[in-house]
Amino acid sequence: MSSSGPPRDVYAETLAVFDKRDDPTEPLTTPEVADSLDADRRAVHDRLEQLVSQGDLGVKDVGTNTQVWWRPHSDGASGVGISEATVRQLFENVPDPYLIVEPDEYEIVAVSDAYLEATMTEREAILGQTLFETFPADPDDPSPEGVPRLQRSLNRVTEQHVEDVMPVTHYPVPAQDAADDKFEDRWWSPVNTPLFDSNDALSYIIHHVQDVTPLVDAFLGEDEIDLSDELDIDASHLTADMLLQTRRLYEAREEAYERERQQQAVADLGQFALEVDDLDALLDAAARRLSDALDAEYCGVFDLHEGSETLLIRQGVGWDEDVVGDVTVSAADAESQAAYTLENEHPIVVEDLPTEPRFSGPELPTDRDVRSCISTVIDSPDDPWGILGVYDSETQAFSEDDVSFVVSVANVLAEAIERKQYESELERSNERLEQFAYAASHDLREPLRMVSSYLRLIEDRYGDDLNDEAREFLDSAVGGAERMRDTIEGLLQYSRVETEGEPLCPVDLDDVVADVLRDLEVQIGECDADVEVEELPRVMGDASQLRQVFQNLLSNGLRYSGDRPPRVRISAERDGREWAVSVEDEGIGIDPTDQDRVFEVFQRGEPRDDHDGSGIGLAMCRRIVERHGGEIWVDSEPGEGATFSFTLRGVSGSECRLS
Repeated sequence: MSSSGPPRDVYAETLAVFDKRDDPTEPLTTPEVADSLDADRRAVHDRLEQLVSQGDLGVKDVGTNTQVWWRPHSDGASGVGISEATVRQLFENVPDPYLIVEPDEYEIVAVSDAYLEATMTEREAILGQTLFETFPADPDDPSPEGVPRLQRSLNRVTEQHVEDVMPVTHYPVPAQDAADDKFEDRWWSPVNTPLFDSNDALSYIIHHVQDVTPLVDAFLGEDEIDLSDELDIDASHLTADMLLQTRRLYEAREEAYERERQQQAVADLGQFALEVDDLDALLDAAARRLSDALDAEYCGVFDLHEGSETLLIRQGVGWDEDVVGDVTVSAADAESQAAYTLENEHPIVVEDLPTEPRFSGPELPTDRDVRSCISTVIDSPDDPWGILGVYDSETQAFSEDDVSFVVSVANVLAEAIERKQYESELERSNERLEQFAYAASHDLREPLRMVSSYLRLIEDRYGDDLNDEAREFLDSAVGGAERMRDTIEGLLQYSRVETEGEPLCPVDLDDVVADVLRDLEVQIGECDADVEVEELPRVMGDASQLRQVFQNLLSNGLRYSGDRPPRVRISAERDGREWAVSVEDEGIGIDPTDQDRVFEVFQRGEPRDDHDGSGIGLAMCRRIVERHGGEIWVDSEPGEGATFSFTLRGVSGSECRLS
C-alpha cells in the first residue's frame, strides 16, 4: 500500500502541457491536464500541487470541487524591470485625471497631476486619505446624488470585478480659495475600473474623472458659450441629449442592479436556509438582508403563536434589545395592520401610515414614527406561520421589485420552516423506530437463546439415537437459529448507528483496511483470494463504523466470487474536497434492477444461495456512509463483477493540525 514518488521528468511533462499552448497562462482544470497526459487524475493533482509549491504554477479554487492551474507570467530573460518609483512617476504625469484607491476602504494610494488640477487639491493632502474623506458630502445639500452614486459604483466594482461607467454626476467639492465649509458646484463624468494582480485578485480601483461643469453650465443656460470652440471635452459629452440619455441609462441600470442584488440576496438566503440548523439564525439573517437591501430602519419577523391571537416579534433589526423575543402585537384586532395582513393573500404596501384608510397602524411601528412599510404572510393565509414586515420612518414609494423581494424572502422562510418541521417530525419518527427496533431485537434474543440451548441439548443427549433424516432436521433448526441470532445482532447494530457512533475525526483508511484484512485473514486464505489495496487517504470519520463498511463490502466480494478465486481491489480517487472510495470485485455481479434495492434492510441481490447473509450488511453500509455525510452506490452487470463506491469528506489542513 505504499507508493514511491514519480520520476522527476513527469513534472517537466506536466509543465509542457501548459507551455505548448498558445497562451501558457490560460487556466486548465485537473481533468484537462490529466487527459492531456493520459494519466490518473489523483497522481496529476499531486504533481500540480508540487509545482505550485515550487512556484512553477498558480492555482485558484473556482468552485466547491474545482481548481484551475496556470503558468504565471514570465518577467523575461533579461531580468530588467521598471522600478516602482518609475511607474509612479509615469502615472503621475499621465495627462488625464486619474487616482488609484485600495478596494477595502477606498484609500487613495496614487494620483495624477491632472487629477489634482481638476479637483484643486494637493497630493500630500489626499494620499493616505479615503476617497470620501478627501471629497466629503456638502452639509448644505440635504440629498446629494454624487456621494451615494459613487459609493454604489465602487461597491459594484468591488463585488462584481467589472468596470463601472457612471453618468454625469453632480458632486460639489470643497472650494480651495474659500473657507473650509464652502463647497463649489462641480459636474463629473466618472469611470471606475478594477485592477487585478497576477492571481486575479482585486488589488486596486482606478478612478478616472472628467470635469464637465462648463458643459452642464452651458446646457442649463448659465453661460452663453460656443461649446465646440471653447470646451476641451470629449465629443461624447458635447450634446445635451447625450447627457439626458446617459442619465436615463444609468437610472435603468441602477434599477437592474438593485433587482440583481435582491435576487442574489434571495438565492444566498435560500442556500443559507439549507445549511443552517438554527431557525432563529435564518430569521435574523433574513431581517438583516431585507433591512439592508431596502434601506429600511426596521424589519421584523412576527411569529403567530399556535392557538393564540398574538404575534411575537421573534427576530428583527432596528428594534430595542428588550423588544425582540419579548414584545407581542395583537393579531385579533380587526382594524390592525397585522390582522389585515393575515386576512389577505397579497402583500400589504403602505406609503404613508398615518393617512392609511384601510387600518390603524400597530402600536409597535407607530411608536417609532413609522410612515411606510411592506408586510406579508409567511406561509399561507389559511395556515399562517407569521408575518414578515419592513418599516421606515420616511415616506417611501416602494417599487414592484421591492414588494416581490419581500414576498420572495417570506417564501424562503416558509419553505425553510416547513422543511424544519418535517425534519423534526422525521427525526422523532426515526427515534421511535430505533427504539422499537432495539426493543424488539432485545426481546427476541432471550427466547432465541433458549431455543438454541434446547436444540444443543437434544443433539448432545439424543444425537446417537437420531436417524439421518432427524439429524438433518436438527441441523437445519440449529442453522436457522444461528442465522436468526446474526439477524438480531445486525438489527441491533443498525439501530445504534446514529446513537452510539463516535464523533467524526481524522482517520487513516490504510490503517482501517489493514485491521479488516487481519480480521478476514483466515477467510481470504481459505478461498485463495487476491486482495489489492491502493494507497488510501485520510478522511473525517468514525474508525469503528468505517471498519464495518469495509468488512461488509470485502466479505461480499469474497462470498460472491462465483467459481473463480476471488479478486478484490480497493482504491480511492479525490473529487474536490471529498474522496470516492471503491471496492471492486470480479464476482457474479448484480442485476441493474436490483442495484438500489440491495441497500434496503433484508434485501439481497439475485441469485440467492445457502451462503446469503442476513440482508442487513449493505443497509448498514448505507446508513453509516450517510451518517458521515456521504453517498454509496454500486455499478455492476451480471457476470461482470461489482464496484461499490462511497464518498467521505477529506481532512482539511486545520483538521490535520488539530489531529
